[in-house]
Amino acid sequence: MQLFSRKRGHQPLTGGLAAKVAGLWLVFQGQVAGWLNDRTIGYSTSRWLMLLVFFCLLAGSACIYLIISSIY
Repeated sequence: MQLFSRKRGHQPLTGGLAAKVAGLWLVFQGQVAGWLNDRTIGYSTSRWLMLLVFFCLLAGSACIYLIISSIY
């Protein structure tokens, strides 16, 4: 017995508001990606590595803080 089975021949709803929102979101993502590419086109490899290390330290610190604060 399948609890969440699809009826044969039944297509999920397409179009409508959800499709418009998804399309607008993809356009927004493309615009942000283009803006970020324009801003970072001159970054060297060492600068990218420094930014990656900084991001990992920041995200790791936030995770450790959340773990410790949930225990105490």
